[in-house]
Amino acid sequence: MRQGSFFPDWLEPRRRVDKALYAVVMEAYTGGISTSKVDALVEALGGASGVSKSEVSRICQGTGEQVKAFLGRPLDHAHFPYVYLDATYLHGRLGQNMQVVSRAVVVAIGINVLGYREVLGIAVGDSEAEGFWRQFLGSIKERGLTGTRLVISDAHLGLTAAIRRMFQGSSWRRTARGAAWRSLCRKPARTWWQRPCRRSRPEAISSIRHPGT
Repeated sequence: MRQGSFFPDWLEPRRRVDKALYAVVMEAYTGGISTSKVDALVEALGGASGVSKSEVSRICQGTGEQVKAFLGRPLDHAHFPYVYLDATYLHGRLGQNMQVVSRAVVVAIGINVLGYREVLGIAVGDSEAEGFWRQFLGSIKERGLTGTRLVISDAHLGLTAAIRRMFQGSSWRRTARGAAWRSLCRKPARTWWQRPCRRSRPEAISSIRHPGT
C-alpha cells in the first residue's frame, strides 16, 4: 500500500482472476454486495467461472491485514503541526452475520513541517460521539503524534469536545465539512497516503480559535 497500490502482494502472480478483478471483488464486497452477486459480477467482467465465497473472504482478509498494519504504524518519524479531522457515514459489513449497516468513519490527516499530507489514522464506529473521537485521537497520540499546533475540523459537538481534551494547548480552526475526505480523492502527486500541500501551512490564521469559543 505504501507504493500506492491497493493490490495485496500476497496474491500469487498470473492467477485466473487478474488484479483488476480482485480490485473489483474487494470494492464490491466491502460496499455491501453479496458474495453471490460478486460471483456474477466477476463472471460478467471476464472471470471464467466467477469467484467462490471462500476466495472472496480470503481476498478481503489479506487486504485487511495490510490495512491494519498501515493504520497501526508509528508516527514518530515526523512532527505534524497541522491535523485535519473529519468523518463520514458509509455502509459496510458488521457482526457474525456480516449484515450491511451504516457506520461512522473518521479520518485524521496530518501536515508535516515540510508541507506534506499523510493519513495518520482511520477508524470506524457507531457514531461521532465524544468518547469515540477521544479514543481515536488517543490512539494516534499513543503512536507518536507530536508537535500539533493547529487542529482543523468542523464544529461537531462531540468532536470539538474531544479536541479540547486531547489537544490541550493547540489551536482550532473550523473548516467545511468533508474537506479532509475530499483531499483524499484528489489525483495523487506521489502516493495515495502522502501528498504535497499547495501551501506550507493553512491560510486565514486570523480565524484560529479554540473549540467552544
